[in-house]
Amino acid sequence: MRIAIAGTHSTGKSTLAEELQSKLKDYELFEEPYHRMVEEGYDFPEVPTVEDFFEQLKVWHSSIKESRGDTIFDRSPLDFLAYALSLRPRESFDKQEWIELCEEALADVDAIILCPVEDPDRIGAVSREGRKLRARVDQILKEFLLDDTLGLLSHLVVIEVTGSIDQRVNKTLQALS
Repeated sequence: MRIAIAGTHSTGKSTLAEELQSKLKDYELFEEPYHRMVEEGYDFPEVPTVEDFFEQLKVWHSSIKESRGDTIFDRSPLDFLAYALSLRPRESFDKQEWIELCEEALADVDAIILCPVEDPDRIGAVSREGRKLRARVDQILKEFLLDDTLGLLSHLVVIEVTGSIDQRVNKTLQALS
């Protein structure tokens, strides 16, 4: 099974991915593309651009093709599209090209776990601008994942998890069993 953990920044995706891997011992964990790209020398600007998110989407896409069998991915391909659509000022890009790449990548995914922004917010150290961006990305991801507004998820299990890390892990494992 291939599982992608989706959500905006600072919602506990990485923590959930690591905790799931500790429970699902045979699963491989692919870290979020940003970290892999930094390790390989990609120079991210302080404020990422649409191009930076597209490069991350392409790395994610290559990661799913590299994966073999049971895998957990920190992020989903739709995360990058949500970020690109949330940038202010809005940059123009070919949304259809992104959707097609997301669709191709999602063909190999079995489940997406959404870690939303919670109220009250579990992460208190986010700047005002960071909170605005998180809110925009969170809203778009909920539309993509919970409402399937792009029509890409009919073959997937999609669940939203909230609460403590133990509650999130338990809900995820129950939904996947």
